[in-house]
Amino acid sequence: EIMCMNPNYTEFKFPNVRGHSWSRVFQRSNVPPEALDLVSKVLNYSPEQRFKPQEILVHPFFDELREPAATLPDGHPLPDLLFAFTEDELSHWGSDIRAHLESSTLIP
Repeated sequence: EIMCMNPNYTEFKFPNVRGHSWSRVFQRSNVPPEALDLVSKVLNYSPEQRFKPQEILVHPFFDELREPAATLPDGHPLPDLLFAFTEDELSHWGSDIRAHLESSTLIP
């Protein structure tokens, strides 16, 4: 996987170390499965497989932030424009991501 970052760099031979799953890394924590899934998709060596910012926004880990009754931990409301994107911003994203965001967002 490291070679995905720069396949032309061959001067250093990395040791062959077996990886651990994120659930094993966080086994003593109460980490939601959605968080583990998101971390595994963001921290990926392969640029083609790594989540893009737009994909992160629509990940199920953030679904509760789009609920109308969602609040900050101190009880204050979330910022009004947290997921408000302009038509220009949305036009650069794939139709599946755009549809997901539009279904849960007020677009100015």
